[in-house]
Amino acid sequence: MDKPGPSKKRELRKQKMLSLKRELIGQQAMFTKPIQDSEAATEVSYEISRMIAKRSRPFNDGDFVKECIEIAAKKMCPEAAKKFEKIQLNRMTIQRRIISLSAYLVLPICEQTFSILNNNKTKNRNRLANESLEAVLRVATSKFEPNIKKIVSTMQCHASN
Repeated sequence: MDKPGPSKKRELRKQKMLSLKRELIGQQAMFTKPIQDSEAATEVSYEISRMIAKRSRPFNDGDFVKECIEIAAKKMCPEAAKKFEKIQLNRMTIQRRIISLSAYLVLPICEQTFSILNNNKTKNRNRLANESLEAVLRVATSKFEPNIKKIVSTMQCHASN
């Protein structure tokens, strides 16, 4: 039996190296994909929280929105439905997101503040803490469009189970 020549050995080494590299990339993807999904879910959570504040909706509307998203995902793209379950939209998360967003907004608060305050301090929302109410006012009255991708990138995201 003939021994493989130097060029054949080189080719075998190159193939083995490419095979190992593909395997490594596959293993690394197991760790990076959940983080990317988690960041996307956090961005969506921020966007929806911002919409809830802009429209002066109750914070627990987030639960309803998430339920709607999950139904649509299961019907339209069942293979990706699990990703939509990672979106955090409970009342406390919405509150934290709005407070976080408000910290990034420059406040040109004017006459509309009083009417927004009245819309937010309704009998259904009379227990809003001052910090939450101030945050809702900042987000609702600002014309500034925050860079949510940048905000999320400064946070440490945790992959959901």
